[in-house]
Amino acid sequence: MSSEDMPIAVPTNVMAEGYNGTAMEVMWTPVPQVREIARGKILGYQINWWHYTEQAMDYREFIRHYGQRDSGFVIGLISDNFYYFTIQVYNSAGLGPISEYYFQESLHAPAAGYPEEIRVYSAGKHNGHHAVEVWWRGIHITQPEGNIHGFVIFYWHANEDYRSACRHVIHDHHAHHAHIEVEPGVVYAIRVAAWGEGGYGHKSLTTYFTIEGNNILVDSKLASTVEAFRSTASVLNSPIALVYIATATTVYLYILSVMNWSTL
Repeated sequence: MSSEDMPIAVPTNVMAEGYNGTAMEVMWTPVPQVREIARGKILGYQINWWHYTEQAMDYREFIRHYGQRDSGFVIGLISDNFYYFTIQVYNSAGLGPISEYYFQESLHAPAAGYPEEIRVYSAGKHNGHHAVEVWWRGIHITQPEGNIHGFVIFYWHANEDYRSACRHVIHDHHAHHAHIEVEPGVVYAIRVAAWGEGGYGHKSLTTYFTIEGNNILVDSKLASTVEAFRSTASVLNSPIALVYIATATTVYLYILSVMNWSTL
């Protein structure tokens, strides 16, 4: 049984701002760690929220953020919709009173379309490093989607997980090409997406390329083959190795797994 009592203090100055199309950052003035009002050690804060068409007591959702803090995120919201937010402090005995509510609209949705016709060209050396120029065809947004602020290029070693991807952000919604620095002799996977107030949009289909000498070898049709072998390797708990070999007229991609070799 707790030796503490439930807090009597209330967080004040509650506000909320859109983070992307489905997330909101909620802010408040925290409760001072004073025993007379905290009634014990403050463990954290609970953010409550509900859609404007719902009743707070029937449909309220919440998330708890641990520690003495003045903000937290709410995710999983519906884009371009209004929500109510309240805050409560809590200790080991329970929750304190509910704060005043704050009414805020979530941001528009990110772009549903994705850039197409991804092309990669040699750009020589840039700042002393090998570089390529990535081209793409832009997208059009529809009414529920937020404005596009620019594009982002995701690129990574093709034999590694997508989560290792580097990001090159372009702050120009009219852009249709950009330079990125890469290593020669390495097979890269690349995807492009639009970004804006709603967050990152859908990513383009994966294109693979590598630099051999002064030439860029590109094949966007390799995606399904590489992903199939990566899935097989994952099931077998075995890594895969990608080896690109080029002749004057032919490009070969060898995908080595514990199963076999595949030549395209």
